[in-house]
Amino acid sequence: MGRKTLREWFDHIFSRRPVSPPLDRPIEPLRLPCEADLWCRKRTSVTTMLDPTLFERYTTGDDRIDEDWIVQTNPPSAFKAEFKDGCDALLALLQEDAGLHATKGTLSFTPRAPQPLEESVKNAYMQKMQTVVRTAERELKKVI
Repeated sequence: MGRKTLREWFDHIFSRRPVSPPLDRPIEPLRLPCEADLWCRKRTSVTTMLDPTLFERYTTGDDRIDEDWIVQTNPPSAFKAEFKDGCDALLALLQEDAGLHATKGTLSFTPRAPQPLEESVKNAYMQKMQTVVRTAERELKKVI
């Protein structure tokens, strides 16, 4: 093996080094202030619970949500069919984040999209979240 061949071999080996994958950054949830409590669970996860009436107690009046999701809210029944924009926004967000919830004054939503979000995508999520907050809070009575 001549010097040139050894060098070519060396260059060939080291030019094929595996590239380490970029480290994934943890996805940061988007948050909005929300006075109401909101928890969503898949209906299938409730079938093993001891209380068989749990689903009926949390029906919302919107078949698209009731078919797959139990939506627990405080105040109760904040999502009803007549609040179409709230139901549409909630259902759209649930399709991406089954862990969507609002407690302790904050609505939290974790998008599936890669981080960081483009501004237009983030704004679209935030608009849906604002609609959900408005619907969830609609029955709250503020004491002055």
